[in-house]
Amino acid sequence: MIEIKKLRNEVFLTTDSSCLCMDPPVAEVNGQAMVCKTMEEHTKRSTEAVGGKEGIVTSDRSVCGEVLVERRIFDSGDGSLCAMQVRIENISEISVQLGSVIPFQCCGDSALFIGNSRLKDCRFLKMGRNKLDIPGTFRPSIIDQDYLDAAFQAEKMTAGGGVQGNTDAFVCTDQIYAEPLCFLKSDRNPCENGIAFCSLGQAGNFTGFSLIPGEENQSLSSFYASCEFDQIRLEPGETRNTHWILFFEEKTEQQAIWQYTEYLKHYLGGKTPSKRSTLFCSWYFYGREFYETDLEENLKYLQEQPIPIDAFILDNGWMDNFGDWNANHKFPHGMQEAADKIRNAGMAAGIWTCPFLIMPKSQMFQNHPELIAKTQEGGNAYFQYVEGACGVVDTTHPFCEEYYHEMYGRLKNWGYNYHKLDFMRATTVDANIRFWDRGKTRAQAYRKGHELLREALGSEAYILSCGGVYDAADLGDGLVDSVRSGSDSIGSWEHPSKEHHAGTLVQIKQAMVRNYLNCFVNLDPDSLMLRRRETPFRMHETEKHNWLSDGKFTDAEVESLVAKQYICGGNVNFSERLEELPADRRKLLSLIIPPVAPPAEILDFDHEICPTLALSRICPQHCSLPEWFTLSVSNWSDEAETRSLNLKILKSAKPSKWAVLELYTQQFLGIFDSKQQISLLIPAHGTRILRITPWEGVLPIIAGTDVHLAGGAYELYDVTMTETEVRGRVETNWEYPVTVTAIFPDGKEGRLRQCCVLPGAAFMIKKEEQQGGANE
Repeated sequence: MIEIKKLRNEVFLTTDSSCLCMDPPVAEVNGQAMVCKTMEEHTKRSTEAVGGKEGIVTSDRSVCGEVLVERRIFDSGDGSLCAMQVRIENISEISVQLGSVIPFQCCGDSALFIGNSRLKDCRFLKMGRNKLDIPGTFRPSIIDQDYLDAAFQAEKMTAGGGVQGNTDAFVCTDQIYAEPLCFLKSDRNPCENGIAFCSLGQAGNFTGFSLIPGEENQSLSSFYASCEFDQIRLEPGETRNTHWILFFEEKTEQQAIWQYTEYLKHYLGGKTPSKRSTLFCSWYFYGREFYETDLEENLKYLQEQPIPIDAFILDNGWMDNFGDWNANHKFPHGMQEAADKIRNAGMAAGIWTCPFLIMPKSQMFQNHPELIAKTQEGGNAYFQYVEGACGVVDTTHPFCEEYYHEMYGRLKNWGYNYHKLDFMRATTVDANIRFWDRGKTRAQAYRKGHELLREALGSEAYILSCGGVYDAADLGDGLVDSVRSGSDSIGSWEHPSKEHHAGTLVQIKQAMVRNYLNCFVNLDPDSLMLRRRETPFRMHETEKHNWLSDGKFTDAEVESLVAKQYICGGNVNFSERLEELPADRRKLLSLIIPPVAPPAEILDFDHEICPTLALSRICPQHCSLPEWFTLSVSNWSDEAETRSLNLKILKSAKPSKWAVLELYTQQFLGIFDSKQQISLLIPAHGTRILRITPWEGVLPIIAGTDVHLAGGAYELYDVTMTETEVRGRVETNWEYPVTVTAIFPDGKEGRLRQCCVLPGAAFMIKKEEQQGGANE
């Protein structure tokens, strides 16, 4: 049970085992922090719905100079949800500037107890605003790599370097900033619930939570929420509301994230994401050095050895200047002919742009300087790009709509329907930016830009937004179809610069922790790299791009990268010079294409460096088999290790036993009850994926196939079973024969039988046939 109690001017957020003493709001008006020292009771009580729950809202007020500050408190009445919102009204006769609003603040170690524990005995789940932020769980009292990940800030890094190696751009601070969600839980009393703090939306203003540890990180200095209004102009009589800040209890980080998504679904209207896609992207092998001849070479390969790809994306490098968007010398026959070639090969044509940036040397910048946002001091607002600073587009300016309609109308006419939009954080990273519409925050300008882009591109276009803000314009309303999960992929496990923050394990962590976003859009886990290559394919002007074509992963590491795409639960994205793709690595693509598995449940958020256990509930699409699970088990150490686990992690009372097949090796491990230990030898940086199938011991079961990590979810049709045989049909878009594994009741262990069947053919597996039956 969670509730908010008011005592004098303070508010107490309490549960049976937790208590936060929250100071009154603070509003920054005309550059001055106005502390609401006296919050007077306001008699207004109303019934409202927050996050789909109805409850009672009460409020109190304080006059602070030119503004009236109203603190509104929501109570669901059933102990499941509390919330807080602040309303600011300009009660003066002149306009004022509204900066940050702090709805609550907990100061000092005695102001916060979670599960009867002070901060030093708690762990903290941090989510991040930007793609380069590293979400995950850390312990504020322990300065380890998890803490450094949480403290890492990268939003102002120079963009466009591809693989980031400039360590000078990385900034770590003693203040941990989480957005739009954080979760605090006691480690000392793990049976007690933790408390989640989250913002219900971000489209009106950015809202985050700051944790500042005290001396030697053994105490709390402060924990507070901040709502960023960016010094917008508030006219006389005008009112602004913060988003609702939600407070609720949950047992685990995963449960907190799931509950947050349920509240957010109600807020956004319950829209569902579009169909997931398989994308080929030129960037992660060629960088900017992708030519018309490279396109023709890869299309020729796909004609001879088809891969089920929905869209072929021509990434950064095809154009002259940001802002003008004309083809350069790399495509001598123009971009329309390039799109025609892609579409004639049976794929949608995709293209890269960065709509929020304009290069100063472009004609657009010269002819329409009004299109560039300003700073507080009146100069142009710039965003740092590897080829030089670029002007930031003012999405609130009336000319922006005309610019987008002309620009994207031209690309649509060329035949491009998939659009990768990059560097989308450009309008959000600098709080000093000012827009033509002085009443718009960065969050509102960001959303306005996405609205204009969707209008210009049309509802039929597929939009992948990269490098933007999670949970602002990107979620809901159909503004975008997909968002990038995190940092750019690289071709080796460790980053060539040896910078941990850019390594592959960070990218896996980002994709795992953020996979809840698939409830709203298709998460793009960035590019899978399967090649084997020790030297750069081409030398690039930008030295960092010489790493792009690296292919230095071990086989075990590649299996982990394939698993990353699978447990992410969104799109599949890969990039290769296809004629170099080894046959054994190419076959791995069939394990994740088409993308059919849901986003996995993360079972060990607090594992050091990166979670290692991810559970997926699989429902077959074309047959009546009972659902099963897959469990991804990873080893992030530098040496092989044996992992032991039991199936209590399924948290399922039925059935009492399970049949377990490892899908990479196709090894049948046996039949287990929930208490028995399963031992797995996992290579360094490797992953094993278990198909865990209910076992009743009466009829045979299908234990899996070798063509997809979902183990039969999309490729099995018309399956029937008797005590002595299993029949069905296999359909895939791959040319590979498919091995189907069945287990027949026979004593304690069961009897394993297999057959190999060509795509499109029927199969029959008999219990008594040693050779596994025959294809029909």
